[in-house]
Amino acid sequence: MTKIIAFTAVGSYPSFWLEYGVASVYNVVDEIMVVNGGLQGYSKPALSNDNYPLKREHEVLKDLDIDKKIVEMPASWDYAYPVCQKGREELRARNLTIGMLSAYNRGADWILKFDSDQVFYTSVKQIRDLAEKKEHLGYIFWNYTDFVGDLYHIDGIKEEGTSDGSQFYRKGACQGYGGQGAPRIVEQFPHPEIKTAHLRRVVPENISEKEKYQFYFDRSLYHIWSQNEINEHPINRNEGRKLTFEEMRSMAEGEAKHNAKSIGKYHVDGVKHPNVAICPPAVCLMSPSAYVKGGHP
Repeated sequence: MTKIIAFTAVGSYPSFWLEYGVASVYNVVDEIMVVNGGLQGYSKPALSNDNYPLKREHEVLKDLDIDKKIVEMPASWDYAYPVCQKGREELRARNLTIGMLSAYNRGADWILKFDSDQVFYTSVKQIRDLAEKKEHLGYIFWNYTDFVGDLYHIDGIKEEGTSDGSQFYRKGACQGYGGQGAPRIVEQFPHPEIKTAHLRRVVPENISEKEKYQFYFDRSLYHIWSQNEINEHPINRNEGRKLTFEEMRSMAEGEAKHNAKSIGKYHVDGVKHPNVAICPPAVCLMSPSAYVKGGHP
């Protein structure tokens, strides 16, 4: 039987949707590798923070892992270094490479790669058919809904062709290991029928206001810091200098306050805006462990 291993990276900043994303594929794939992306829990980011213990992630995944499918991968800078190019989000790219190579070593024929804030709809079941047909080396599932503020609002209709979708590819279909999108896939054939929700701008309803703010702050600080380190931040380019950490922190605080209050322009019930009658994935509206134990999708 074709072996499919899913993998995702966590740790650059905490994701409250990790357990939902894992649950959404749990009964479809054979194993799930959770890779430590490093850099979580910092007061000031540094590449030396490459093995921060993922305590919350371990606890929430333990509750739903009824068939012992989940493999937690600690960070290991030296192991990935020889095969990872220098570039943006270097540490994260190296650890994603670890996940891919480890999946190969565990016998994966196909790999399903998704972000820790992506959750699949039930259409993810179709990957089994794609793996058996072997028509392409790899697929990209660009058909996703970007929720904003809560699970019932989005900012607009998604455009086709985005590169920010989850990926599904055969063993050996990679051509590079550098940068944010590592590993890079030889072929990314678009498959619009397999859908996901992208939940980077929303948190579950059971998360407190304090936790919500902290999430948005950590996420903003990480992105500002990573741009600043490689001179991609607008101030680096326009003023020819790097931001101080105090400046980065102040900017992250402003973004966090804004994001914590943001709400999408369109309600997805389809009454006022019939073209956006999009429900969130079923797993997002229930307990992830109950979703798994119920045999879904």
